[in-house]
Amino acid sequence: SSGALTLIVRPKKIETMNSKQQKQKAEALAKCRQVMRLQHKAWTTEESYISVIGSYISWLCEWGQQWPDSRSRMEVYLTIQAERGIAASTQNVIFNALLFFYQKVRGEKLADIQALRAHLDTTMVYAHGDGERVRSPLEVL
Repeated sequence: SSGALTLIVRPKKIETMNSKQQKQKAEALAKCRQVMRLQHKAWTTEESYISVIGSYISWLCEWGQQWPDSRSRMEVYLTIQAERGIAASTQNVIFNALLFFYQKVRGEKLADIQALRAHLDTTMVYAHGDGERVRSPLEVL
């Protein structure tokens, strides 16, 4: 090796949203922040939800018009996230953020969301060193 540094240049992300869509996205996110602050949501919740909703709106602009209604779009987006192997807890954040967006910000009622979701494995058995079975914390529920 000659000891020379290699510079890796990443291409700029191509923005697929036009200026009208970008303005609508900014307005939607501002309204989300306003509603969250009126509800006294935690700052970390606000940041997480804004990130999720912003990504979702960008996805909608590119792909979302293929589905006829909000529920279908949300189901497809959640299923895509599950298929990407995202952790169950992260999928729950995404689900709750989108539910908040539709119900609290847009005033739409979404019922019976049918999307592929990761599930926690509740069949795990814990045991002490002497082989005594200890109940899973989820068994208490």
